[in-house]
Amino acid sequence: MASHIHPLRGNSIAIPNSAINNCTIINYMRPTAVSATSIPLTIGAEIPSANVITILQASIEAIVELSPKHPLRDPKPRVIIGSTFIGNVTYLLKCSYNPEVVTVDDIQNVVTTSALDYLADAGIQLSTALPPPS
Repeated sequence: MASHIHPLRGNSIAIPNSAINNCTIINYMRPTAVSATSIPLTIGAEIPSANVITILQASIEAIVELSPKHPLRDPKPRVIIGSTFIGNVTYLLKCSYNPEVVTVDDIQNVVTTSALDYLADAGIQLSTALPPPS
């Protein structure tokens, strides 16, 4: 007999039960008290990246821990440049949340809404160019 493990990429790994009895298995995909997500936003490269990072960072910090369904303060949320493509810059808004209280979809909605509000207030629009294929 064998146990089957299904990793993220859709493969199936069969491991003989006799081998499993002699080792320790750690499920790194199991939700913990803190999970993290990255939200990409693409903006034209004509806007100075330092300005965009400052605005996006402020948009996350403004909503940190307003309620349990918002990003956590620790680890600190951050904004980084994820990639560039033909006159556009994709920024990644990285934040942590408690998966026992809120879903990743809800966190992404809250963070994206705040970011879009802050960008609109600054007169910055998202780019409509398509990013390169993955």
